[in-house]
Amino acid sequence: MLKYIIEIILLITSVEVLAQNPDFFQKNGDTAILFLSCNGNMTTSSTASYKRVAFFEKERLAFQGSVFDYYYPEGNIAFKATYKNGLYNGQVQSYYKNGNLKEIGKYKNSKRDSIWTFYYKNGKTEKKIDYFNEQPRLMEFYKKNAKPVFLDGNGTYKGHSNKDYFSCDIFQIRGGLNNGIMDGQWTINFGYSICTEVFENGVFVSGRESPQWGSYNS
Repeated sequence: MLKYIIEIILLITSVEVLAQNPDFFQKNGDTAILFLSCNGNMTTSSTASYKRVAFFEKERLAFQGSVFDYYYPEGNIAFKATYKNGLYNGQVQSYYKNGNLKEIGKYKNSKRDSIWTFYYKNGKTEKKIDYFNEQPRLMEFYKKNAKPVFLDGNGTYKGHSNKDYFSCDIFQIRGGLNNGIMDGQWTINFGYSICTEVFENGVFVSGRESPQWGSYNS
């Protein structure tokens, strides 16, 4: 919660400082327009990856209601969500640049909830992750041609991932799942280095990164 408060204070401070510069921030009635980098930081329109259109309650220091992010400068929808008192609540959807749905799911008090479905760029389902419990479970995984790899949370997952919606880093991951939970050896290819990590029933045990940092443990 403290991190959330600090981020909101920094955001409103940034908005106040940059409000006079339309390259960072624009206002249309009660609607705020912010330019964001690929990692979600405010930036100039000339370097932006996204344009956010939302209502920001200065009194509560929070986004409120519907929020829309657009790829910038292309203009097509990238993300839409609903905020309540500055927290994600309700359905969230993100999209590829080609307009196809990338993922859809639900937030409850800014935590992922229920079943989330992820898609390939061609529109076919890639995977389904169960967020009903504290530990997410990857239960279904499909190839790009819609052929199932596994439907019960048991098997090997190989695909691309990123840290979250706002992330400049996309990387390849591969590893085994037991009832939807990471188990055994996983590899994460960042491009500049490769991590090999070992999990036991979802709990990180040890890891090794090459060529940079060597080995590390929980």
